[in-house]
Amino acid sequence: MNKNIEIINENLWAVNFHHLRYIKDLPYTCNDPDSLDKVASLTDNGIIVLNKSHEIYPTLKQLFPRLMQNTDKELLMKIDYMQDKNRDGYDRVYKYCLNAVLKRRMVKKQFNEQSKEKPIFKQILNFIGFNSKERGGK
Repeated sequence: MNKNIEIINENLWAVNFHHLRYIKDLPYTCNDPDSLDKVASLTDNGIIVLNKSHEIYPTLKQLFPRLMQNTDKELLMKIDYMQDKNRDGYDRVYKYCLNAVLKRRMVKKQFNEQSKEKPIFKQILNFIGFNSKERGGK
């Protein structure tokens, strides 16, 4: 794996978005110049990629792993609670992260369902005994 990619956990990676065009190991392509200023992005296979060069990166690096441990129901309750809050900068970031974790789970589930339809992927999953579900999944 490329030394510029920091794997925080299996579903949360970090990289300087300015280096994306040079990193072949990352399942994400950055063709839009405006995306270099984004805080995070979501890959097609359900991995959140944080921008290490963004000023809020240290906060997100701590926040996302904690939120990823919540069930879908807990995340939805937190989002509902955030509807009534006055929104300062931290509240907006927190709500963004809550929504991003839910979206990531949905994208990963869709990716896994599509991939399981491919015979070679089924064989690989069966071989390694993969049958675990996301926390809070059905």
